[in-house]
Amino acid sequence: MKTEFKGVRAYTKTGAFMPLKKLMVRRLTLLIDEVLRSPEYREDANRMRRVIAETNGLEKAVYLLEEVFGLRRPLERRLYS
Repeated sequence: MKTEFKGVRAYTKTGAFMPLKKLMVRRLTLLIDEVLRSPEYREDANRMRRVIAETNGLEKAVYLLEEVFGLRRPLERRLYS
């Protein structure tokens, strides 16, 4: 995962990150538990959900993901930038 995405997730407190090299069932279980049980994660995720809905963020997120993965053609890049 790109560092920018990890930074956004850490800043917004809407998710957690585990390096693939450290991925183990027990660690992943603990991390998932932490996120699901934490009121702070839940509140921040709900806040981000509202922001995304109010700012057409889902469409913007899809656009950015398509851009990152090279799924947009050059004309589309010019039209939507």
